[in-house]
Amino acid sequence: MSISHDDCKELLRLCVAKGVGLHHAVGMLCQHLAISLGDIASECGHSRNTLYNALKGLQNPSEKLRATVTTALGLDPWTATEDLLSKQRVWSPEVAAEIYSAHATLSVPPQYTFSLMLRLLGISKGDCAKALSCTPQKLNQYVSFSTEIDELARKELAHQVGFDHFTFADKVGISQPSRETLQSVFKVHHQLGISIADTTTLMGQWIGTTLSVIAQATHSNVAEVQKATTGKISAPRALRHFYVSTFNIDPWEQ
Repeated sequence: MSISHDDCKELLRLCVAKGVGLHHAVGMLCQHLAISLGDIASECGHSRNTLYNALKGLQNPSEKLRATVTTALGLDPWTATEDLLSKQRVWSPEVAAEIYSAHATLSVPPQYTFSLMLRLLGISKGDCAKALSCTPQKLNQYVSFSTEIDELARKELAHQVGFDHFTFADKVGISQPSRETLQSVFKVHHQLGISIADTTTLMGQWIGTTLSVIAQATHSNVAEVQKATTGKISAPRALRHFYVSTFNIDPWEQ
C-alpha cells in the first residue's frame, strides 16, 4: 500500500503531537516504506547512530544527511514537525548537565541520575552495556563510581548516550534522603519538564517506592498507579495522600 507525501507528513505530525519521539515516528514510517534507517545513513556516509541522534534532537543533521533523508522519505521530517518539536523538551547534553547539577545539589546517587537520563532519551541500559561489551550490572558499577571505567569504554558510553556521565556526575550521593530532599527532587523535575512517572521510577530505585509498593500501600494495582503517574487517569485520593506522606508533595497540584 502506497502512502502519499501528505499522508507521511500527517502521520509524522500526529505521532509527534501525541508525544512520540521523531526517531520512533520516522522509524515506523521507514518500516511501512520498507526503508532501512541504516541504509539511509550509510548512503551519505553517516552511521545509523548519527541519524538516530539527529532525529532525537541530540545533534543537528548535516545538510547531506538531511537531503538524503528527505529524498528517501519524500519530505524533510524536521521541517514537517518543526513547530511541534519546538514545544517539546529536547534532552540535549546541555539539559543533561542541568539535570546532573540539580541532582548533585540534592545528593542523588549518580547511577540513578544516569538511569533517568536513559529513560528520557529512550535508550536501553542493556544496549549501552552491549556496546561496552559488559553486563548491565557492570555498567551500573561504572556509573556509580564503584568500579573505575577505562578511557575507551568511557568514550564509547558517551558516544552511545550523547554526553559524558563522568564529567557531569557527582560521586557523592546519599542512600537515605529526607522528605524535604524528596520534595525538592519533585519540584526540580517539574521545573525541568520531567514527568511524575519518570520521577516516581527514580524514587523506586532510590528509596524502594516501586510501583508495586505504591499500589499495595494505596490498595490499588500497578496499572492504575502507572496510568495516574502518566496522566492517563486522575490520581485517586489515596495515591495523592501517599505522595504527600512519603515525598512531602502532591505532584498533581504543581
